[in-house]
Amino acid sequence: MIILLDIVHMADVNFFKKAISLLKEHGHQVIITCTDRGNLVKVLRKEINPVSLKVIGIHSKGKFIAKSIKSLARVGMLRKYIRQQKPDVVASFGYYPAAATYGTKVRSLAFHDDKEYWQMFSLCKLFAKKFVIPSFVSTSGRNIVKYHSYKEWAYLSPKYFSPSNMVLDKYGLKENKYIFARIVARISLNYSNQDIKELSLSKLAADLKKKGLKLVVSLEDKSIADKLKGCIILEEPVDDIYSLIFHSLAMLTSGDTMAREAALLGVPSFYLGGRNMEINKDLIKNNLMHIIAPDEIEKHLLSLTAADKKISRLEAAEYTKNLDDATMVIVGALEGDL
Repeated sequence: MIILLDIVHMADVNFFKKAISLLKEHGHQVIITCTDRGNLVKVLRKEINPVSLKVIGIHSKGKFIAKSIKSLARVGMLRKYIRQQKPDVVASFGYYPAAATYGTKVRSLAFHDDKEYWQMFSLCKLFAKKFVIPSFVSTSGRNIVKYHSYKEWAYLSPKYFSPSNMVLDKYGLKENKYIFARIVARISLNYSNQDIKELSLSKLAADLKKKGLKLVVSLEDKSIADKLKGCIILEEPVDDIYSLIFHSLAMLTSGDTMAREAALLGVPSFYLGGRNMEINKDLIKNNLMHIIAPDEIEKHLLSLTAADKKISRLEAAEYTKNLDDATMVIVGALEGDL
């Protein structure tokens, strides 16, 4: 079987990585298409090293109308490429290949988990022959397939991820002696309308230092790196980033994906992205993720202890043991078992 996977976001690489290996082991030919966005092509070549990789379109940083025009153009280019390759099934964490094959006999799958990003979510539901979403997201329809898990569990399950201590030596860190902070740039439509108050990471780093803690920062917008004093600024892409998260005392992030990653790994996760997402509600309910305002950050982080982290890890282990294997859900959906 020929399977075409379209990857347009860095998080998609992790979501599909293990499934791609299994699909190849099962004898399928996997074709990868992607968009020209940041380090995406570089990361794809390093993490997946696909035999066939086609770059189609450039990620737009413009406003809604400009983005929409470029998205339509990309659908057209993808449709032409799919006609050339003749895949049996196409899939993405998004709508592009489903739209490109709409009205044809090609089987299409769309994966997603962000109901509040209604434009993308609605297009996935409209075009895909099967729309595969977590059971924590409420929607219904003839093409809906639900699984009891999170997209992050496709690569963070103990079946696929084993944390290493080597990353600590690389950055001169000790377990539970640093806070991991991830600050995303608001260039995507699902973040563009947020009003996040400015957070002084330099002041936070200074206050944490008094408690014997370091502040490790991952920045999507590197232009502000020079303004941050006393922080360890990571160079992207970060090798073994999930071990770095796993060993941290807490995660502070304006990105929802990394907030869930930390929560599932049993790291106290503080989300300041400002988005009220349905996919996060069960994690919040079970005390694995915490919604926090910028002016409350220092109070919470400075009071954290290794004992708090241990409790979070035990709670996460109990919670995740009932989750579906998201990678096997992907494989099953692509092979036609769902």
